[in-house]
Amino acid sequence: MEKYTKEDLINVVSDKGELTKVEAKKNIELVLSTILEMGKDKGIVLRGFGTLQYRRRAARNICHIKTKERVTIPEGKVLNFKMSEVA
Repeated sequence: MEKYTKEDLINVVSDKGELTKVEAKKNIELVLSTILEMGKDKGIVLRGFGTLQYRRRAARNICHIKTKERVTIPEGKVLNFKMSEVA
């Protein structure tokens, strides 16, 4: 699996869409913020693309590397993405 940054996505959209990088960045940020806003707190299913869903992460104890002190990380929500199946 290859990893890309948002900057990589902006470059591809600006090239393929014949947009300036500023326009591409504005459009990508608009789409991403709208998707996150629509699925706030409960998640969202985008048919043909995937599912964004919040999951609960349990509290856990870790050891701080430098100080060797035990630290408790509280429970929280994590945004999970599952790609839809491609036919």
